[in-house]
Amino acid sequence: MFRTGLNADLTSRHYLPTGSPKEEAEHSHDYRVEVIVSGDVLDSRGYLVDIDLLRSMLSSVLGRYEGRCLNELPDFSSGPPSLENLSRQIHDRLRAGLDGREVSIAVRVWEDREAWASYEGPPG
Repeated sequence: MFRTGLNADLTSRHYLPTGSPKEEAEHSHDYRVEVIVSGDVLDSRGYLVDIDLLRSMLSSVLGRYEGRCLNELPDFSSGPPSLENLSRQIHDRLRAGLDGREVSIAVRVWEDREAWASYEGPPG
């Protein structure tokens, strides 16, 4: 199994209406987003996925959320912008960009130095 990954930063705001009193108020996070692509087959260049393509895709996806209040975005109309739901949204948008490739994508979103949540979907 091959793995290719990268990290990026994201700053955005959210609130969790059913969270603790601290989480119910709108607040900001400096997230760290980690993406790992896994698969068994390399392309003719010896790549699992072109890291420049992955970097560009991740930058585009995170640009959607940068500086925004996540609660105001349609991405979170069916569920609150928890770490779990944010990692799933980022995953699904990256998956769409890698459609047709037999790879798994895992996305881990760090809220701070200790706390994170992740989502990994099935291979595409």
